[in-house]
Amino acid sequence: MAVQIQLRRGTASQWTSTNPTLAAGEIAIETDTSKLKLGDGSTAWTSLAYFSAGSGDITGVDITAGDGLDISQSGTTSGDYTATVSADLKANGGLVIESTEIALKLDASNITGTLAIADGGTGATAAAMIGVITAVDAAAAQDVLGGTTVGKAVFVAADAAAARTAIGAGTGAGDLVASNNLSELTATAATARTNLELGTAALVATGTGDADAILGNDARLTDDRDPNDHSTDKLTSGTLGVARGGTGLTSVSTLLNSNTTKSDVGLGSVENTALTTWAGSGNITTVGAITGGTWGGTAIDYSALSNAPVLGTAAALDVGTNGDSAVQLTGHPAGTGALPAVSGAALTSLNASNVSSGNLADAYVDLRVDHGVTFDGGGSVIETAKVVLVPVERAGVIKAATLVADASGSITITITKYDPAADATTLGSAAAVGSIALATKIINRDTTLSGWTLAVAEGDILAFTTGGTIATVTRVTCKLKVELA
Repeated sequence: MAVQIQLRRGTASQWTSTNPTLAAGEIAIETDTSKLKLGDGSTAWTSLAYFSAGSGDITGVDITAGDGLDISQSGTTSGDYTATVSADLKANGGLVIESTEIALKLDASNITGTLAIADGGTGATAAAMIGVITAVDAAAAQDVLGGTTVGKAVFVAADAAAARTAIGAGTGAGDLVASNNLSELTATAATARTNLELGTAALVATGTGDADAILGNDARLTDDRDPNDHSTDKLTSGTLGVARGGTGLTSVSTLLNSNTTKSDVGLGSVENTALTTWAGSGNITTVGAITGGTWGGTAIDYSALSNAPVLGTAAALDVGTNGDSAVQLTGHPAGTGALPAVSGAALTSLNASNVSSGNLADAYVDLRVDHGVTFDGGGSVIETAKVVLVPVERAGVIKAATLVADASGSITITITKYDPAADATTLGSAAAVGSIALATKIINRDTTLSGWTLAVAEGDILAFTTGGTIATVTRVTCKLKVELA
């Protein structure tokens, strides 16, 4: 009886999705790729390699091409390995592919460079040079090059004399020949020197005459001079200017010694006198700022002072306590240095720490005090109906109320006052003073205090009470600015 065997099967995506572990020796097939996997009992499907028999797809192959070959590979690890091998032909080297076969082509479009004569070529890059190389004689070579008649004659000249003849240089005594020492230029040497602007004499005469050249060892020179020696000991007369490193003076005795005058060095208007003994000069009209020291001269006219204070028209200041008099310290100069009894109504910017006795008028004392409290919710929103009592020490008038919270929010503080007796056992009846509130903000300062009862008396008790809709605020301070009566 026939037996039918079926393998575990599914598409590649189904196997990957379920990713089972095949039992050892269990075979499974991908129905859409026809690839097999053989289980080992421990490796999941996605990590298990495809089954590879002795024939079929190749995996794990990497082929390297040798010299003159190129290779292109794909699928070296996937099992679908392919490789394409091609010839690596050098550009313009003469080898080409024709109809899938390698061929040798030596036309100009397929080769570069020149073929040397030793290799069977001409070594030339132009057809004209081939004509020159293959010419039967020099004249034929000249015809190939297209030279002029004179050029051809020089090219085929038998020797140097013939070449000179070809260019018109000549060979006789009248022509310019190096061995003739310029004798071709003129009939006489004198005329040649004249033409070359060398004078008329064959040689320049030396001697003591006006037209003679003097020799370096001439007796008229003090010593045998080296024309390259320009040392100062060779100068025996004249003056060396300042521009050449000299002084320009004719005598060394006038150079910065006891005989030197102010005029010699350009200081003719300078007086060499110590300031301590200088008698002065009436020519000085302007003096710079004097910042220290003691003036020892005659009195300076008051009108000569810059930024001078206005002292009035009196020759001397009056001393006294009047408005136009200078105040003099009592007992001056040997007294205690106290001010006399003068009005201080116009005095400003006084330091109160220097006042040791007496009484200051109310106008000079800050008579404002603060009465305030702080409510702290300990990190939580402040509760309503919380009360804090503050006694009033001195009578006065409320001038301003300020409310400051730790965060933008809402709260109302209501202030009332009590007037109990000094030894009372209860506060008694409360009287309204006023209220101040925050509405989604952090600070409120009220100086108009519309509707408030502003007067407070000594002994009053101020009661600060939280209320209203309290939101966000966990700490708030309320202060009343009271101006003392």
